[in-house]
Amino acid sequence: MRKFDLFMTLPLLLTAACIDEVSEGEKCATVDDTAAPDDATTDLEGSVPDTAEDDIADDDTLEDDTAGGDTADEIDDDTAAGDTDDDTECADRDEDGLCDEDDGCPDEPTLTEPTACGCDPSLVPGTFVDSGQTIGSGVGNRKMLIGDLDGDSDLDLFLVSAFHPDEVWLNDGTGTFTDSGARLDSFVDTVGLLADFDQDGDLDVVTGAHNRSSADSRLYLNDGAAHFTDSGVRFATGNYVSMGLGDFNNDSWPDFAVGNHSDSRSTYAYTNNGAGTGFGGVSFGGLAAWAITVGDVNGDSYDDILIGVHGASNQIHLNNGAGGFTGSTFGDPTSNASTLSLGDVDADGDLDAVVGIGGGPGSEVWINDGTGAFTDSGQALVANNASHSTITDIDYDGDLDVIFSDMADGANGGARIYLNDGEGRFTLGQHIGVGIASQGHGVGDVNGDGLVDMVLAAEFQSGALFLNSCAVAE
Repeated sequence: MRKFDLFMTLPLLLTAACIDEVSEGEKCATVDDTAAPDDATTDLEGSVPDTAEDDIADDDTLEDDTAGGDTADEIDDDTAAGDTDDDTECADRDEDGLCDEDDGCPDEPTLTEPTACGCDPSLVPGTFVDSGQTIGSGVGNRKMLIGDLDGDSDLDLFLVSAFHPDEVWLNDGTGTFTDSGARLDSFVDTVGLLADFDQDGDLDVVTGAHNRSSADSRLYLNDGAAHFTDSGVRFATGNYVSMGLGDFNNDSWPDFAVGNHSDSRSTYAYTNNGAGTGFGGVSFGGLAAWAITVGDVNGDSYDDILIGVHGASNQIHLNNGAGGFTGSTFGDPTSNASTLSLGDVDADGDLDAVVGIGGGPGSEVWINDGTGAFTDSGQALVANNASHSTITDIDYDGDLDVIFSDMADGANGGARIYLNDGEGRFTLGQHIGVGIASQGHGVGDVNGDGLVDMVLAAEFQSGALFLNSCAVAE
């Protein structure tokens, strides 16, 4: 068995993909028209289309194709058998210039590849539909933490509750959740974070407690099967209402910051000791810090901390890479920041800030100049009592949208979705969960359809699951 010369075999392979009968001067429409068909030694850069490299790289290599003992004549005979001169070129029913076999949407002329909603260009994602599921055994769920807790590759839920023990709900992979029966010995928890704090390959949880002097925040370690054990690690007592995950000392171990809304108690940045068994703390003093978020705002690759403060200017703490911080301020000192999120909303390569306002005229969008200096965009996004926010691409148009949970009762509750125009300007989209007083939500693809769904926490009732779906574009 011999290998064919590359310059002879490559045109044959390309031709066999789309031509039913190979003869002198005939070739697939995808081959560069400038190639000379009669010249077997034509330079590859001039004669091989972009798809040639992909064809060669597939599991069927040149050696595999020729190893069966076929000669060039036999290959030609195989492709020509039973064919006529009428169908020598690739089928292209949608006339998009691609062979149908290379086109993900062969019958749709405006789409060559499926979108998140398939091959129908009239459908777009971003419409949330109530699944009808209720999440949680009782009321008072403050946060819905989403992550794969049991290692089965779907997203589960950790419910942070202020009125009863925290709960773990497991996903069957289709977005149907079942109470695992786990009840963590919590103390009026209001906030939490999922991360692999001990670096053993599964998600652990740190919780923050609220409104009791005896309450403390603690770390629970996961055994990989969604069974959580109290690690014995404790954090300072406080009225914790917000947390942000980061790596403050650049050692690749997860750290976190926690906001304390009582100005008589400190807000902290906690640094992991490298084993998940202890944390060192840096205090930012008593700030009435209702909101906190973490991200690299000045482009030096270190995680910085933004703190939203009631009754004072918001704070920026720039990290020196070793867990030391230098502070500055931004924002209206009379506003009451209640939630903070970071994301590149204007697509200029740096992290901007969305500041949710509790009980104010509207939530704010602050644009970063790339150095960590923020300017108010002048927008007022209505969320009557914004309690939690997330920045993510809801409608899959390539820009970042914003979700606000609203803890107001009645018509002002639920969650509001603001859609981005691609330049950091937002318009109100859907208002879901009307009537649910919500202090938090979790987002992620819970049913495996590729779209980001939302679980809404509820203060006075069970939580609710809303599935992202496709609908006709307005």
